[in-house]
Amino acid sequence: MTTFCPDRPLVLCALAFAFFFLGLPEAGAQRKRNSKLTPVEISSLVDGAELVVDGKYVGLLPLKEPLLISPGEHTFKITKRGYTDFFATLKVPRRHRGVFVVQADVLPINGILIIETSPPGASVSVDGQYMGETPFDGEVAEGLRRLEVAMEGRQGFVKELTIVAGETYGHRLELKELVQPFYERWLFWASVAAAGGVITAVILTAEGNPPVGSGNPRVVLPLRVSF
Repeated sequence: MTTFCPDRPLVLCALAFAFFFLGLPEAGAQRKRNSKLTPVEISSLVDGAELVVDGKYVGLLPLKEPLLISPGEHTFKITKRGYTDFFATLKVPRRHRGVFVVQADVLPINGILIIETSPPGASVSVDGQYMGETPFDGEVAEGLRRLEVAMEGRQGFVKELTIVAGETYGHRLELKELVQPFYERWLFWASVAAAGGVITAVILTAEGNPPVGSGNPRVVLPLRVSF
């Protein structure tokens, strides 16, 4: 004779039967609840958009399986950076057979610009308008744009970009420190030295003995030198 749980103690068999029969009502209730839900498919030509239903985040499109919702009115919101937002309200009847399909039309309007610099903190401007500091991540209107990245004491970056709506443009820049060329430093100090020699000569001439027989007193004028 075949038993349900051969070679097992009676207590274990009793527990197994209890869990089995107790689980049946719960499984039946779950199937009954699911039978009242309506499947909804979200159709969109744009992958990676965020789906929010009744104010709660659901996931990224496309979903792996239809969304099950209860009867009543529900709001759908689909968003993606660089695209227009999509809003829809769906009324699900209590008794409905079949699948609801929501066609989400999101249109590209801006491009995404991402700028990282080493060191960070550089200013980012597009068409002469200040956009923020690096690391920068923002939307830029489509079309031909002039990008400028600047930092005091560092070499800047200037480039013209053709921005296409819905596309992402990333740049990682190393802003090198500006170093004054050696010959410029040499000319500067040489000019200072030359100017110092002229000043010394003028001072010595002014403090020399006056000509013999001259009755005019010596006048020492203040000397002002500007660099």
